[in-house]
Amino acid sequence: FYKNNCNVKIKIIFTFNNNTKSHNIAMVNCYGKNNKINLDIKGVSRDYSDVFFEGGSYISNDAEGTDLNISERGIIFDKSRIEFFPNLKIENNNVKAGHSAKIHRFSDDDVFYFMSRGLNNSETKNLLLDGFLED
Repeated sequence: FYKNNCNVKIKIIFTFNNNTKSHNIAMVNCYGKNNKINLDIKGVSRDYSDVFFEGGSYISNDAEGTDLNISERGIIFDKSRIEFFPNLKIENNNVKAGHSAKIHRFSDDDVFYFMSRGLNNSETKNLLLDGFLED
């Protein structure tokens, strides 16, 4: 972003299944002043998929007053994997920049709880995923 005083929200949603192997990168480069930027990455890995996701930003020396937040959240089923790698390169000390990464694995007990209330395995997983992705 080269402009000044922008408010930018970027949301990335991913779903990988069927034993997929995937390496992904989402980078936001900031050159303008006083920008507010939120990069929200969330996704699902199931059916033995393996996902690596790098969410990052470069904040130049000219990007004074930038307010950046990177949030990475994932849900895992079975023996699937998600690995998040937040990557920030900051050249200006007069900025606010933060990142977070959170991964949750639904256990067999979580799935059993819903199935004991009348849902089948597929319905249970779809309900959990819909709730997570709607957030």
